[in-house]
Amino acid sequence: KIDYEFDIDPALLEYRTLKLLLQPIVENSIYHGLKNKRGKGRVKVTGRMRHNLMILEVSDDGVGMEPEAVASSLWQSSGKSFGLKSANERIKLIFGHEYGLDIRSVPGEGTTVAITLPLRRQEDEEEAG
Repeated sequence: KIDYEFDIDPALLEYRTLKLLLQPIVENSIYHGLKNKRGKGRVKVTGRMRHNLMILEVSDDGVGMEPEAVASSLWQSSGKSFGLKSANERIKLIFGHEYGLDIRSVPGEGTTVAITLPLRRQEDEEEAG
């Protein structure tokens, strides 16, 4: 019932991210985006570097969200958006308020959650610790 695709720039593999960051976002795509869609659904995870940023995106071709739901999903603690809200808060707490999630959605067409993080290498963390 679900097709998936990963398209990650191999250069990103030397950089760190937060543990379990993508899991709640992919889970939301499947459960809230694709569960009620007729026919087969698709989830795509992409990863790119842009300037000194890591941009990860989780996209689905599911039922999408109304603008009000998109606006509230990052600040309400409802069952539908708890994972998104928590992921966004963790990013901001660890990296700063300029980083976090951005949600774009079109009802009936799907949703994309973009995650913006600073580029941090594994060895940078070890030297700082």
